[in-house]
Amino acid sequence: MNYRQSSRRPRLRSRQPFCARHVELEALEGRLLLSDSLSPQVAVSAPAEIIVDNLGAGFTKTGTWNESAAIDEYAGSSVTATAIGAKATWRPTLTQSGNYDVYAWWSAKKADGTRYDRDSQAGYVIHYSGGTATRTVDQDLNSGQWVRLGTFTFVAGTSGYVDLTRDTANGVSTCADAVKFVKVT
Repeated sequence: MNYRQSSRRPRLRSRQPFCARHVELEALEGRLLLSDSLSPQVAVSAPAEIIVDNLGAGFTKTGTWNESAAIDEYAGSSVTATAIGAKATWRPTLTQSGNYDVYAWWSAKKADGTRYDRDSQAGYVIHYSGGTATRTVDQDLNSGQWVRLGTFTFVAGTSGYVDLTRDTANGVSTCADAVKFVKVT
């Protein structure tokens, strides 16, 4: 194939018909692998992102939790608790060891645009390879979006996790929805 050099758009000069390429993308250990039958394989780094939702594998709860009526839930569902001692746990299956940004998502928005009164002292406990860290968040703020809890080191597997325990009798509810782990190094 020859291309004519000019300031105009390059024109393909060939008497051969165009042929389709077969291209495959494969996720492999946090990388995207591009296979093309006409070119060599190229590895493109992509951040490993794992989301554990309250409806999915890796989420467990103890105590009494009820489905929320909020409309800003992740994937259309979240649960709330008012009883002291109710506990939610998000346990990802990490394929790589390393540092991960950890984010939480909770819901509070009503269909009429007002908000449910949520726990202003919700304590997320991150269990990582170096120990534990507690991040207290006000669930009356920033609902319906990812909120960063910090960066922590995890080993591959399921030993790292995040807990949220209802521990205040303040008359409002604590919301458990989703936790995201994003590999940074």
